[in-house]
Amino acid sequence: MTPSPAPPDAFPPRIAYLLADPGVKYLDSQKGASIHARSLVRALEQEDAEVDVYAMRKGKDKIKGYKVTQVARSGWTNWVQRRVAEGFLSRLGQGGVAPNWATALGLLAWQRDFYRGVRTGCDERRPHLIYARNSWLAWPYATLRKRYCAPLVLEVNAVCAIERQMRGEIAFARRTERIERETFRQAGLILPVTAELKEQVVSFGIDPSKIIVTPNAVDLELFHPRKSGPTDGSFTIGCVHSFKAYHGMEVLLEAAAILRDRIPKLRLRLIGGGEELDRARGEAAGLGLGGIVEFTGTVPHPEVPSLLRACDVGVAPYRGKQNLYGCPMKLYEYMALKLPIVAARWGDIPNIVEEGRNALLHEEGDAQSLAEKILEVYSHPDRAREMAEDAYEIAQAHSWRGVAQMILDWYRETRL
Repeated sequence: MTPSPAPPDAFPPRIAYLLADPGVKYLDSQKGASIHARSLVRALEQEDAEVDVYAMRKGKDKIKGYKVTQVARSGWTNWVQRRVAEGFLSRLGQGGVAPNWATALGLLAWQRDFYRGVRTGCDERRPHLIYARNSWLAWPYATLRKRYCAPLVLEVNAVCAIERQMRGEIAFARRTERIERETFRQAGLILPVTAELKEQVVSFGIDPSKIIVTPNAVDLELFHPRKSGPTDGSFTIGCVHSFKAYHGMEVLLEAAAILRDRIPKLRLRLIGGGEELDRARGEAAGLGLGGIVEFTGTVPHPEVPSLLRACDVGVAPYRGKQNLYGCPMKLYEYMALKLPIVAARWGDIPNIVEEGRNALLHEEGDAQSLAEKILEVYSHPDRAREMAEDAYEIAQAHSWRGVAQMILDWYRETRL
């Protein structure tokens, strides 16, 4: 039996927060997507909303204060993913590497399990509002919206039909487009993180009036300015990342090698871990930077601010064609700490900060350009502080609490 609609006067609402993306582990200190999810949930709860989180993958990190329901996979789904995607294909000489269609088939089976698990939970605790992160083949979002007659807010960090095609990872292209278009249609409010993503959503025939570009944000209670800088005369370059190829670590290391003889007591603090970490360690050793580079490895997100407060500049040396439509969360975290910023002229970054006013922008993939901008921060500390103050004002307007308030205001206007 389909549950009756939520009462129109429910405020603050009970929210079902949905993560139907196996690549996002809710309790994960490494990925920005996980931090984004937890930060917004916390902000919604601070605004007195009840939030029930449902995720495909919970993650193993011991992060206190966050509750999540991990939707279990059925035995049939496990069979599809293990046998079809691995066992059968390895016999065909593909070395156990699943083709796109097999990955998609396994995900569709998992989406079925996700729908059933969320339905069970929501039948017991009916949501007044559904919030979901756009994901590949996530057909449960639209179906659950209709089942509970609850408005759907859809966060868009990528339009999957376009992203998968660009990366050569698409399968069931027509079904992918149908699912995504229907999800966009059913959503009452769509929140892409960049203007480029908004245009991609509009290209599906979606009304632009229900789309609000909502960049990533920052927890202002966690990220607040330091009281004073280092007193030992050192100059530390800080960078937070998950060590992916497009994060440009090799560019940063080359820039550090250029600056080593120009900035006394130069230090480089690289915060995070990921697939390119070992490679970065090797490159640092090859450049003779072992004595000045610190690799912290993956750390809990609440520990990141204190690590950055010991730095003199925050950098974001992105490069390449991957994720150009993304919105780097680290920029807002640097801003909130009043940390001078040097970032690549890449993707959406020039739309977030302005060269010479609140940041310095270097040419993408150019280590010499990056080194020169960092040297400018070092040589002109007063000017760097002025830019950091200007950037701080941007951070004040981009808090997770602010995003939560906007969502709840929209819900109030829509339902009450």
